[in-house]
Amino acid sequence: LALLDEPTEGLMPELEEKLGRVLEETLANNRSVVVTGQNLGFIENVASKVYWLESGRVKNVVKGR
Repeated sequence: LALLDEPTEGLMPELEEKLGRVLEETLANNRSVVVTGQNLGFIENVASKVYWLESGRVKNVVKGR
């Protein structure tokens, strides 16, 4: 299990795309990754589930890719 907090913060778009590919490969190998962040587009592209928190409570669960 890996935990990534704001992994795309400050990255150039090219590096963000590369990180997305690395995460997809990791998940394809039956590994688990928890990603926290505000870049919802990135997270939805790589995640199987997205938990939306508001004021410390789960507001919505969205299926990702």
